[in-house]
Amino acid sequence: SVTRQEQLENFHLSPDEASQTSGVRLFMDAAHRSRPELMLTPDELDPLAEILRLTDGMPLAIELAAAWADILSIEEIAAEIAKSIDFLETDIGDIPDRHRSVRAVFDHTWKLLEPDEQAMFASLAPFRGGFTREAADAVAGASLRDLATLANKSLVAANPDTGRYTVHELLRQYAEVELQSDPKQYRRILDAHADYYSGLMEEAFALAERDDESMLMIVEQDIDNVRSAWRHCLASQNGDGAFKMVPALWWVYEIRGWVAPAVELFDEALDAFDEGSDDEVIVAARALASACQAWFLALQGEQERGIAAADQANEVLRVFGDSDALCIAMMCRMINVVYLGRIDDWIAVADEGAALGDAIDRPYWSGSFKQWRGGAALATGDLDTASRVLGEAKVIFEKLGAKYWMAANLNHRAQVAFAEGRVDDAVDLFGRSAEGGRELGAVRIELLSQ
Repeated sequence: SVTRQEQLENFHLSPDEASQTSGVRLFMDAAHRSRPELMLTPDELDPLAEILRLTDGMPLAIELAAAWADILSIEEIAAEIAKSIDFLETDIGDIPDRHRSVRAVFDHTWKLLEPDEQAMFASLAPFRGGFTREAADAVAGASLRDLATLANKSLVAANPDTGRYTVHELLRQYAEVELQSDPKQYRRILDAHADYYSGLMEEAFALAERDDESMLMIVEQDIDNVRSAWRHCLASQNGDGAFKMVPALWWVYEIRGWVAPAVELFDEALDAFDEGSDDEVIVAARALASACQAWFLALQGEQERGIAAADQANEVLRVFGDSDALCIAMMCRMINVVYLGRIDDWIAVADEGAALGDAIDRPYWSGSFKQWRGGAALATGDLDTASRVLGEAKVIFEKLGAKYWMAANLNHRAQVAFAEGRVDDAVDLFGRSAEGGRELGAVRIELLSQ
């Protein structure tokens, strides 16, 4: 079969170069049997990469996919595979029954499993993009021995370097159908999956204030599981689970600069949760999602819409009683007033937020709002206040190890230095800010410092 490394390497090439690699060559050879004139174009490299990813290099699956090339585009083939493995079948007469479809191959393998092995493997179906041993235990009750048994039967692949396990996407689809045959068990496993990843996201955000990089790694290596869990929380009206996930989603999407996708992500919560619900947690989760969406609305130029959403969210979260959620909502309101140039409002929110951070003994929030307060002083030309407040924030961020905020702080201090005529200092500080943003992958910070 085609290795995962080959799949990744294939699509940094030109069509001619890609056509010489094993996975692409297998697909094109099979496709030419039904469509001899087919030529690979640059636009088709990405969907063909998706086909190889979905089939995980399985020769039979690749050939069955290519057999559709006479009536579907490569992009359409990829989309159909993503929907269902039943797409991968053929009615060619001289192929043995067991090789007429990927499902037929998996049916044969499934029948060789013991009932408890079937149940265990089916319970792993909600995992997307891999999972850890801890996640498998929490969601499916799978022990290390269970995972080893499934790995020995080539149903699960273990990576000793990362400690993660993966299930071939087509096998995962097959297992999901089997799991859905028992609706109660299917719901129980989906609930467990959502509970695990909402808890993981809560832990990740708590980690963000002292280790942005580890927080990003935790979330991003399971981003497919996180998004799946998020959508299940919304569909099942799990306000508590969604509430736990919002802060880390907000922060990861901000660091990575995923502005438009963030607006869409939080829109999902606004559509799913009724702001008039009798469940106060659902109302709070909706308000927090609305506040975080307001942050990204500000970044894409919709500040009036953002301030309206943030104002309403702040009203709800002041009553709800979660101080961290309120700090986030205040922060998301403030970025809108900053872009709207409302200096007095900007200063008021920054001072209130810093005071709240001090009151609840959360230096992370104290420093963050001081950072914004320094920006307000800078905007009004009060360089003495800007230097003092930014210096206070700097001490907090360095003590915490908050790399995002340290990079942002360097940027503001560079602006102060430039305004004071200390050009060499400004150049040095801007350079260090850009480097900090680059190391973290904080797109906006890096761009602002260039």
